[in-house]
Amino acid sequence: MGLNMQEKKAVAREHKLRYQKASKKEKKALLDEFTRLTGGHRKSAVRLLGAKPVKQVVLYMDGKAVKIKPEKKRLSNRKEK
Repeated sequence: MGLNMQEKKAVAREHKLRYQKASKKEKKALLDEFTRLTGGHRKSAVRLLGAKPVKQVVLYMDGKAVKIKPEKKRLSNRKEK
């Protein structure tokens, strides 16, 4: 029996803090442990644990708080003609 989604998110939260402060050798061990616990792939774990937090901006419009996330700008691999 594996972990449910809430348990996986809790494990990810705990490992993320340790992963970002760890040395390269410690990161390898943390990735092994995380993939064994969650049953996920190693590359997915690297993306999840190494992701930087997204800053949100809160604007007040008509007395209501509105959260705005910045747009993700990713470079294209295509060459323009």
